[in-house]
Amino acid sequence: MTDGSDHLSDTWMWDRARSLIDQAGQLQKQFAQPGGGSASGWQPPIDVVETATEVWVLIALPGIRHEEVSVGFDGDELTVSGERQMPAPFRRAIIHRIEIPNGRFERRIPLPVECTKVSRNQFTHGCLLVGLKKR
Repeated sequence: MTDGSDHLSDTWMWDRARSLIDQAGQLQKQFAQPGGGSASGWQPPIDVVETATEVWVLIALPGIRHEEVSVGFDGDELTVSGERQMPAPFRRAIIHRIEIPNGRFERRIPLPVECTKVSRNQFTHGCLLVGLKKR
């Protein structure tokens, strides 16, 4: 008869294995872009919503200042690019986990309708909020 400790160590081991697999998947997404790498690096997550008069795009950019981001617009596509640097104190530290991507990023966002101009471009709570007037 067992006291259950074998089950606990097995559970811990499987939980740790799943965590390592998740980390490997994140690294693959960050570094192993199709074609052996990409100049665009990582792509920030986005939300795109449409109202009666505007299209709103919310781009998650934690740790990035507004002046470090470039926004391009051509009527039917929005492009957001820049670079997230690892914070200076972290560069010489022992890293236990990195889930927030670093390095160059670029996201090309096809718009659901043609737009005429950028009406709002502001940072709020670690996200870039871009409003575009619909044609």
